[in-house]
Amino acid sequence: MKSPVSKSSLFLLELILSIFFFSIASGVCIQLFVKAHLLGVETMEFNQANLWSQNIAETFYASEDSALLLDLFPFQETALKDTYVLSFDQDFQPIAANSDTTVYTLTLTLSKDKQYQYAFLYVSKDDVFFDLQLKKYQQNRSVQIHE
Repeated sequence: MKSPVSKSSLFLLELILSIFFFSIASGVCIQLFVKAHLLGVETMEFNQANLWSQNIAETFYASEDSALLLDLFPFQETALKDTYVLSFDQDFQPIAANSDTTVYTLTLTLSKDKQYQYAFLYVSKDDVFFDLQLKKYQQNRSVQIHE
């Protein structure tokens, strides 16, 4: 003869299965939230790097030489010739170079030849995640007046 299955054991099995499915669903949801958060942080970093680089690029194109560019932005000189660094904290606010709270670094390298001026921008956290190369025609500003 078969022994009848008690109602309490059936209820216990149903409860165990629902806890199992709930734990799987919660694990998937936690992974989705973590990925969404990391994607939001990456987007913020990229947008801020793009914004600062755009501002520097527009100033580079608008100025005749690099003096205005270096006056408007709080760049720090480096040991390398014509290379400047701008340091940021975690909220992309400019801070003093070599500070303990430096999270992001924008490096600007300027160069020129007979016809063009160049600027290379690199924004990095642990490695470079945004770069921009600028090239501007260097006009001859010497005007001769003939009488």
